[in-house]
Amino acid sequence: MDNIIKIRLGYTNTYLLRVSDGYVLIDVGSKRKTKKFLRILDDYNISPDKIKYIIVTHAHFDHVGCLAEIKEITGAKVVAHKNAAKYLKQGKNAYVGLKINWFNSIIRKILERIQAFKPISPDIVVDEIYFFDEYGTDLKLIYTPGHTLCSISVIDEDGNAFVGDTAMGFPIRLFSRSPRIAADFKLVIPSWKRIVDEGAKTVYMAHGRPFNISKIRRKVEKKKRKKK
Repeated sequence: MDNIIKIRLGYTNTYLLRVSDGYVLIDVGSKRKTKKFLRILDDYNISPDKIKYIIVTHAHFDHVGCLAEIKEITGAKVVAHKNAAKYLKQGKNAYVGLKINWFNSIIRKILERIQAFKPISPDIVVDEIYFFDEYGTDLKLIYTPGHTLCSISVIDEDGNAFVGDTAMGFPIRLFSRSPRIAADFKLVIPSWKRIVDEGAKTVYMAHGRPFNISKIRRKVEKKKRKKK
């Protein structure tokens, strides 16, 4: 796909993909970024109603913080994994691994308040795999759990993979590409394998720069050799 527009909202990369009669938006960034988003659309001379679908890679506040507002403005349909639906409807962050003790319980309650977002119900709920061919698109949505249990990745016909936080480039684990936090770290490499097996060539992260698939392919192959 030749037309990929990266829009940085806060510290999150979101992506606009051009389709035959408009655009598909992948993630929307954190709260209070709607005005910035609209200004950037105007810079590209893109009318908000040209955005037909919003694909949510996972239900975390820095990816869906202004989802309800942008959906209302654009009229776009929201697409998310079935495990993300309950979090979106509640306006809460999806669970990530955090050892339960009294201190972490307090931290979690504080974070829940800070990271809360306006509830919204997805229009299209997907599961393991979804072939997205609306408006002349040729996108494949695949389930890639690890960072969360509601994470999906989007792969286009040219092998561009938009993975949300299934891979990360900052601020630590810079060279491993592994998420900083995860609901289940054991699922990360299998999800990377699925992205590799789907023929991905370039990986676009929400946090960090795009990189060649070879960087995680080596991790997948190394893990495979260890199992033998």
